[in-house]
Amino acid sequence: EKVVDYAAKKFVVIVDESKLRRRLSGRVPLEILPFAFPLVKRQVLAQFGSAVAMRRKNGMPALSDNGNVLADAVFKKIADPAKLELRLDSVPGVVANGLFTKNISCVVVGTAEGARMLKR
Repeated sequence: EKVVDYAAKKFVVIVDESKLRRRLSGRVPLEILPFAFPLVKRQVLAQFGSAVAMRRKNGMPALSDNGNVLADAVFKKIADPAKLELRLDSVPGVVANGLFTKNISCVVVGTAEGARMLKR
């Protein structure tokens, strides 16, 4: 998804209104090299104070299409999503994270009354 985002001339995000927040916090998905999971878990806790939990599927680690481990880091507050995106990407073993801050043209929010468009 992020490769498509960065390659696109315009990138439109589509969400429902449950995704809207005044203050950004919560789970940030991480894709991690399998052998690096213990290191990433320690580094994210040390650098950000955030716990990392491996996703599971049928009792086994959940894997990405590329065979990497899927996990979630939990943040109480995300003051600067762009900075956090860069910092997470710099942790050795992190292949990608679920923050998209670079190329968003607009956000379309689906509501019970219809759709509305948000622009920067």
